[in-house]
Amino acid sequence: MRSYRRSIAKPTGSTRRRSLSLPSHRFAMRIDLMGVRPPIWHRIETNSDLTLDTFHMVIQVAFEWTDSHLHEL
Repeated sequence: MRSYRRSIAKPTGSTRRRSLSLPSHRFAMRIDLMGVRPPIWHRIETNSDLTLDTFHMVIQVAFEWTDSHLHEL
């Protein structure tokens, strides 16, 4: 496992805040559906800087879901 060090910029006299930009990494994960036979799973590769909302949409697309529930149909 690699360790990454974050460097913090020293103030330059400006009163504006700077956001720290961390490097984006790639994650590979396996997502399994529980309680189904035969087993259903997908391997997904994403960037580490995805928001939870975007990650939700990635899963929806990977499983070809329509972001709906049975009670909404």
